[in-house]
Amino acid sequence: MPLEAANRETRLRAAELRACEGKRSACLDYANNAVSHNRSMHINRCGYSGTRWSSNFGDHRYWCMNVSREDARREHGARIRMLHECRSARRR
Repeated sequence: MPLEAANRETRLRAAELRACEGKRSACLDYANNAVSHNRSMHINRCGYSGTRWSSNFGDHRYWCMNVSREDARREHGARIRMLHECRSARRR
């Protein structure tokens, strides 16, 4: 019985480590995209401000690691929509 419990614990820990690594990788992508969106916002002179538009990679990564993946997807989508709106408005 103790060996079975130890094996089960090992499997659970391995699964949690895989999930954490997946989130770490996703948050690195999220932070890279956020900083890229910041550059695009400045290039297009959109004038947005606030933490959403920060150029600080570490802040974006930290935020992402502490929210759900769905929250990170929503935030990414919001930046994309706002950039699209800005570019569309500038073309008029």
